[in-house]
Amino acid sequence: MSNGRNKVGKRNRHTWDGYEFALIPHVVIDSAAYMQLTWQARALLVELARQFTGHNNGKLLLTRKYMEVRGWYSAGQVAKAKSQLETLGFIHETVKGCRPNKASWYALTWQPLAPDTAYDAGAFNLFRRGAYRDMNQQSTALIPADRAKRRESAPPRGPVPKSLTRHAEQ
Repeated sequence: MSNGRNKVGKRNRHTWDGYEFALIPHVVIDSAAYMQLTWQARALLVELARQFTGHNNGKLLLTRKYMEVRGWYSAGQVAKAKSQLETLGFIHETVKGCRPNKASWYALTWQPLAPDTAYDAGAFNLFRRGAYRDMNQQSTALIPADRAKRRESAPPRGPVPKSLTRHAEQ
């Protein structure tokens, strides 16, 4: 509780320029998985950590429009770095994007996942905090909510009809 004698506010006493910062813990940077990342993947990880505000883990974006503003002009470079971050367990996809206007959402695995009903089916259950520590992990595919109830369009696997095998032999 303030008694009014302190004329200088707490924020004015600090010597740094800003009050928001991107935090990547030492345990993440010192991990074996981090040592395998390319410099592009490390830079993309910093971009994702910059978006994290403390209550939005699971809603981080890597859209082309947002990344161009941040200086990422190559969609291929973003895709390769994103793939590497997912494979090594630094990020987790919570919403699978689809055209024309639905973006993918991501979460940092060293932070707890913010609860949200907008995540795709299984996203909350498949999220593993600290997944970057497990080098032998297997990535699991996410099923978008709008595709979860669709039927397969391919025929079921089974014996090949004789009419097709005769034609192939001739």
